[in-house]
Amino acid sequence: NYQPEIDELFEDGEHLVTYKSYDELVEKVNYYLTHTNEREAIAQNGYEFVNKKGKVTDRTVEMIRLSIGG
Repeated sequence: NYQPEIDELFEDGEHLVTYKSYDELVEKVNYYLTHTNEREAIAQNGYEFVNKKGKVTDRTVEMIRLSIGG
């Protein structure tokens, strides 16, 4: 589910994949089910990015801080 704050931390399609509607979710699920290499590359990029930038808990705290306007 897309949240504007995600754009401040991650790049959509590079580190993760977001969606803005149910129809877009279904479209992306179907796409990535048939594009395994691309799906796995995005997952790996996201994993490496988070590990390079800090612990998952640190990133979660940062996302919560941004979402409440802190």
